Amino acid sequence: MIDYSDPNLPRNHRRYSSSSPSEEDTRSPAQKDRDRIIYTSAFRRLAEVTQVASPTDAHVFHNRLTHSLQVAQVGRSLAQRLRKDPVSCEQVGGIDPDTVEAACLAHDLGHPPFGHTAEEKLNELIGERAGGFEGNAQSFRIVAKLAFKSTKHEGLDLTAGTLAAILKYPWLKRENPEKPNKWGAYKSENKDFSIAKKVCPSGKWRRSPEAALMDWADDVTYSVHDLEDFFRAGIIPVHLLARASENRERQRFFDDVYRRRGKAKNFPPRNVMEEAFENILAVFWRIYEPLRWNERTTLQNALFHFPAHWEIHQRSGDRYQEEAYCDRRRTYERGEHT
Repeated sequence: MIDYSDPNLPRNHRRYSSSSPSEEDTRSPAQKDRDRIIYTSAFRRLAEVTQVASPTDAHVFHNRLTHSLQVAQVGRSLAQRLRKDPVSCEQVGGIDPDTVEAACLAHDLGHPPFGHTAEEKLNELIGERAGGFEGNAQSFRIVAKLAFKSTKHEGLDLTAGTLAAILKYPWLKRENPEKPNKWGAYKSENKDFSIAKKVCPSGKWRRSPEAALMDWADDVTYSVHDLEDFFRAGIIPVHLLARASENRERQRFFDDVYRRRGKAKNFPPRNVMEEAFENILAVFWRIYEPLRWNERTTLQNALFHFPAHWEIHQRSGDRYQEEAYCDRRRTYERGEHT
């Protein structure tokens, strides 16, 4: 089995210093990387960056800091689950939960507010001659150069394994003709990029398995909380899709989804997606009977309780789904909801 704390492993190589442990510090190299990222000013600044609404609005929306923490939790859990099959992990070069967690914490450091729209505008303003702008490449630049932990060198001096796990796009600008507008590092960080590429799988544009886990954890996490934030902001009326009386609206929704994505490889059949969609919505709204709102009840009450119910459901599984749905039905029938 791979000893991920072994300082002699290529994945634990650092550009400026050694990964050898000391008597006073028993952390693994990847754990040190994780802690270095957490204590950067760039990580703290993520609290002021949001996707849906201003962080100063009345409702508590997700920001890039809470998002990064959630991605780290999901990524680490995925890695721990895969580590139950150590043979398969070794076949792909190793999967270290600490490395995945560190990469997840760092993945959004360079992304601007307002998502891809701002990213494209910054790329336009900076221009081709200056190297352009790409959020993932900027994240790599922050950990490799802009953030610091020592006066003796630039950057955080992360291990090759963690640098590789941060590389969602393991190529420089214009190197991959299939994705000309995406790249993982600027030429100014080419030395650190080369260190990371040494521990990536063979193949010109293949990323490490830990980078793949980071990317997947990011997709899962933002898909869930962006929907929640858009709903709480009153932009996407998800509750209408949950009611039997709005079946036509629900059908239009799925028609649009499968018009855009239905031919994609491995995209689930429509009947499977509709069943999963209905099972999730059943936790929060009554599907087959209209809601009995009294004078004091507004949509804001439902919005307020949505995150708490979702969190409990995530922790407790299907049993909570059944119990919560029954409890909410009884509450609405008695007219005791507020």
